[in-house]
Amino acid sequence: YTKLMDIFSLIQPAPKNVLVLGGAGYTLPQHLMNWPSNPQVTVVEIDPGMTKIARQFFRLKDASNLEIAHEDARTFLHSNQKKFDFTEYLENSIVNDRKRFDNKLNKDLKSLFNDKIPEKEEIKKDGK
Repeated sequence: YTKLMDIFSLIQPAPKNVLVLGGAGYTLPQHLMNWPSNPQVTVVEIDPGMTKIARQFFRLKDASNLEIAHEDARTFLHSNQKKFDFTEYLENSIVNDRKRFDNKLNKDLKSLFNDKIPEKEEIKKDGK
């Protein structure tokens, strides 16, 4: 499934600052850290235990282009002023469609999230 992660390059081929809300096993953040653009990846994970599990079982290592914030996503988004080139929200599966937020997150988090990312261009069926 890591090969599917490269589909994000259609949305943002050379991100410099990436935000991932929810670290889970940190598979996506680790993959993004190795992209050719060498982006700075910020992961917001509310549970430090998940980060510990990722270090123990998913080979998560400290890196100069990885920042981990152990806090609630709403708190982070509300207090953080940094803009990101690309943002992902992880919830059991990778969500890349803002419409999914209508049922998954409250309006406050949706608003904060949308303020941190640029508008995404619609990807046509032919991928162009």
